[in-house]
Amino acid sequence: MIIKYTKSLYEGRISTLEGDVKELEGHLTTLEGLKNQIKNFWEGETAAKWVNVLTAQIEKVRNSMHECNQLRATYKGIVDELGSKQTAVDEVVDDVLGAVKTVITLGG
Repeated sequence: MIIKYTKSLYEGRISTLEGDVKELEGHLTTLEGLKNQIKNFWEGETAAKWVNVLTAQIEKVRNSMHECNQLRATYKGIVDELGSKQTAVDEVVDDVLGAVKTVITLGG
């Protein structure tokens, strides 16, 4: 079984990841804003508890953003590699077609 992954497939996934990162950035901003506002609502142990909860969630969002950015970089590398391989294949095909035309011209 041959699995064909195309450049456009990876480009689509890169776009999806870029959208995911933007969404995560929005969540991060919201969580950091809530964390900064806790002292306005609670004091003592309750405030400390919620600061810890929000800090843990902020860390999860940052980790997710990091993973998305790493995957996006990997996909961009694959797209570049596929592009260069396609260029090499196109050059070989052009060379073969040129040789075939020469043979036809000389033989005809």
